[in-house]
Amino acid sequence: MKSIQQYQVFIASPGDVQPEREIVREVCAQLNCDPLCAGSGASFSATGWEDSLPAGGEPQLLINHLAKACDIFVCIFHKRFGTPTGRAASGTAEEFWLAYDLWKNTQKPHILFYFKEIHIASAAEFQDPQIQQVFELKEKIERDRLLLFSPFSDTDQFRDLLTLHLKQWLAQTPAASPITDSGWMECVPAEIPENYCRWIAGNCATVEAEKLYGKGEAFPLRLPEIFIPLYADDPGEKKRIRPGRVKADGENFGMAEKQPPVDLETLIGRYESLLIEGQAGSGKTTLMKHLACGLSGQEAEVRPPPELEGYLPVLILLRDIERFFRDAEAGGKRSPTGKEALEWYFALQMENLLPLDVLDRFLDAGQVIFLVDGLDEIRLTHRDAMVQTISNMGLRHRGNRIVLAGRPHGLEGAVLRKFGDRRARIHLLAMEQVHLFIRKWFDYLYPGAYATGRKDAEAMIADVKSHPATETLVHNPLMLTAVCILYHDNKELPDQRAELYKKFIDNMLYRRFANDPEPVHDFLATLAFDMHTRRARAVDRSFILSVMRAVYAQKQGESEKQYNKRLAQTFEDLEPRCGLLRPEKGQYAFWHLTFQEFLTADYLVDNTPATELVAVVEPYWTDEWFREVVELYVGYLCLNNKQIANDVVTAGAAAGDGAPFARWRLAGRALIDIPENRRLKPTEKVVVQRMLEIIEAAAEPLALADAGEILGRLGDSRNLKAFIDVPGGSYTFKERGKLDVDPFAIGKYPVTNAWFAEFIAAGGYAAERFWTPEGRKWLKYTGATHPQFWNDRKWIGPNAPVVGVCWYEAAAFCRWLTNTCKNGIYVLPDDNQWEAAAAGKRGREYPWKAGWKDGICNTKESKIAKTSAVGVFPASDTPEGVSDLAGNVWEWTRTDYSSKKVRNDFEFDPEVQKLFDLWYATQDKNEEDEIANKIRSRWKERKSQMPALRGGSWFYPHGFARCAARFWNGPDFRIFFVGFRCARTQL
Repeated sequence: MKSIQQYQVFIASPGDVQPEREIVREVCAQLNCDPLCAGSGASFSATGWEDSLPAGGEPQLLINHLAKACDIFVCIFHKRFGTPTGRAASGTAEEFWLAYDLWKNTQKPHILFYFKEIHIASAAEFQDPQIQQVFELKEKIERDRLLLFSPFSDTDQFRDLLTLHLKQWLAQTPAASPITDSGWMECVPAEIPENYCRWIAGNCATVEAEKLYGKGEAFPLRLPEIFIPLYADDPGEKKRIRPGRVKADGENFGMAEKQPPVDLETLIGRYESLLIEGQAGSGKTTLMKHLACGLSGQEAEVRPPPELEGYLPVLILLRDIERFFRDAEAGGKRSPTGKEALEWYFALQMENLLPLDVLDRFLDAGQVIFLVDGLDEIRLTHRDAMVQTISNMGLRHRGNRIVLAGRPHGLEGAVLRKFGDRRARIHLLAMEQVHLFIRKWFDYLYPGAYATGRKDAEAMIADVKSHPATETLVHNPLMLTAVCILYHDNKELPDQRAELYKKFIDNMLYRRFANDPEPVHDFLATLAFDMHTRRARAVDRSFILSVMRAVYAQKQGESEKQYNKRLAQTFEDLEPRCGLLRPEKGQYAFWHLTFQEFLTADYLVDNTPATELVAVVEPYWTDEWFREVVELYVGYLCLNNKQIANDVVTAGAAAGDGAPFARWRLAGRALIDIPENRRLKPTEKVVVQRMLEIIEAAAEPLALADAGEILGRLGDSRNLKAFIDVPGGSYTFKERGKLDVDPFAIGKYPVTNAWFAEFIAAGGYAAERFWTPEGRKWLKYTGATHPQFWNDRKWIGPNAPVVGVCWYEAAAFCRWLTNTCKNGIYVLPDDNQWEAAAAGKRGREYPWKAGWKDGICNTKESKIAKTSAVGVFPASDTPEGVSDLAGNVWEWTRTDYSSKKVRNDFEFDPEVQKLFDLWYATQDKNEEDEIANKIRSRWKERKSQMPALRGGSWFYPHGFARCAARFWNGPDFRIFFVGFRCARTQL
């Protein structure tokens, strides 16, 4: 008969973790029924202060006696530290230091230390001495490296951690190893079988991207080198309330806000089970493979979450198992059980490289993680069988983990019932992730040639920013990979959106349906057209099958029933492979509306006689639902027939139109989609003329802004460098009374992006002679080579005012202009000059003669929400002809805001610049506000070093656009609502 080895587990803690104390006792009792303990003859017995109270003597000394006699010392802290004993800061602390001293001398007891996460609810709580003592102990343990400890957030996580740690201790304790007839044996394998690790590396370390390439040769993509983290909301965290700002009317309000997204691999390490939801191409399979690679230890650079170290990864692709079920049923056999399917998978798909007896031993130790992918790629009955089987295996012992992933329509049935409480939805890629992937991509393509790879990466990032068509593609990992492949093949993104979408779809369909992609293409185009003409965003399965009849004809001799069955099977095979459709609430939609719009345009081009290609879009010119279709239609036509494409645009612009001029503006946007070298001059001329007519008509603000932007993209022929003379004499200023002003000239418009680009191209940032002494300090500190938002398409319209320029950059431009033009001295206007130009000698309230009127200029009321092309609000011009002195952008002056003295330079403060660097970089709203407050405090200390700003902007309400309104900011401030204009005086 096997003897029982009893192990004493002592529980040390203050009184605020009673549930955790009970869990220690429960875990010990459960482990005593575990085969791991039964096989080793081990038994755990939990004791604590409760077990010492019946005896006589000082209670703490009796508790200490239990602590000294234990084999395992479990110490738990949360917010309470405990009551001083006279010998130590608390009873728990006394017990711990007693156990720690014993362990240093005898290596007994084994210490397990846990800190429960503390969520501070108030400033007063933060100052609580009890919490401070807990923090101090934790810091001492970390600082002095006394021992390892584990943080936990809730009782479930604590239970899992304690179970795992006790099992690991038992497996590593020789006296506790299981005894068999053949002698001693290890309870858990020392490591994952080497052959299985190699199988994982061979099947998981390469990205399946060959279907995204064109007809050229595909090259393998190494997953460890190009993997980027994916994020989701923590399913265990509740929404929090973040205090809102105070509105202008003083009403305080709050805003519901989710916790920050978490790396999915971190979530997998955090929970015993996790159900991951993601659309097609969102990175689910790649995530699973990356984690399997990390746990196998075959890829040194792939680090799994520390909570998963030592776990055996079991990757199960349900799409492979579905073939097994179908083959068995096609052969007339009964449907296999989940266990039989899993045994087949281990035998054939894993090539018997993971022996089932090895799997069983890891399961018994609670160190298996099942990675189950493709819930949407298996029938519901088969899925339920597999989920039930895997769940039963995983739940054999606590500690084993299960991760399941699929598209939304695959998350139903047993999987939702069993795992729905831990459901995490993958977020779309943020631009930071997109940029990281592109850099990793080119680093991988050019090993050993870092400079070459990084140069190409930065060039592609800039192209992505300047191509609005790519914005709908790159937020999905699969599509981002495809765009990278297109860019690698051509060293540039296509010139127009239609070409980009065409290449993308052609590449995808060719690789995924290499035998015959055309019927799939025809079906998708027909489906898109039928959906769009019905103004449907999603349709049900019966609608799709009816559309398929137009492409997949009934075969001779095929019955209606057989035909319907074949159509259904064709769609079932086609839908997950094509990568363009997604299930949506029981229906199907294109992954993005843009694909539906492009394929609708594709259908119109391919199914319209050549003689009707101009007339076919006539009904759509003023239909907002078809706006993108018309633009893409013109772009697609242009690929092979520039004449007809230009004729379509001409037809759109030549016809009459009225406010809001939707037809003319759509014609203008469509022309932009035609590459410049394929535009015909007569077409350009009529479109440009229409944009100028819209501006002259003083249309509503959004139409004016749109027309101005189109004009800038096509080529604005207005003289945007013009100056207007301002006569000298006595001027009445609202805040300062009458003052004399010398004659000068002022820029008719703010300095545009196109004009500032000339300064950059001329080496303006490298030429020190153009910079003030303080400006040189700023330039040296920052290393700037262009304005803050120079690569962001939203702010760089050629005829829009330059933004993201600080005072030093604006002053440098003026000095460069003086050197270049040699017809006067160019400077930033001072306060008096600016207001003289805006208000005139009689002191107008606004630059124009009449009072305020909504829509007269680009302020917050216009709802344009960005800069507009200069001079597109003619009603706001001064009587003398100066534009944009109200709204659009705040404008730098040479006058100090506080002293009202004119300065030729302003002191550079590197401490403020450091804060600005943090402010630009942070994504945290609270941190952003904190940094901004520090900047303002620093600025207040420099009252005489703040340049005045004039004119208001698109970001501010119209009260700031009054001629007398003044604002201020530091000379190093760079933001998207501040620009400048120049003043000129005689030599």
